[in-house]
Amino acid sequence: MGILEDPADRGKLADIANRDWRKERIELGAARLKAKGLGGKGAGSAARAVYMWVPQGVTSRNWATMLKLREMTKRKGLECHLVRG
Repeated sequence: MGILEDPADRGKLADIANRDWRKERIELGAARLKAKGLGGKGAGSAARAVYMWVPQGVTSRNWATMLKLREMTKRKGLECHLVRG
């Protein structure tokens, strides 16, 4: 799962999300992207496309890490909403 720093960057990724990446897949949400078969940053063609269009404005983590980060932010009294879908 990737988190976009600026939700406006979603528009930059709309075209590549609609392409046929064979085993890879990119799904876009409001401020996140869900990737299947990317195998980490720079692993496949789809991953290279994402990091080419948004080189500094995206970070990717697995779901377990996202849940841990949410718990850390809650303990600090910060708001964090994750939607798995």
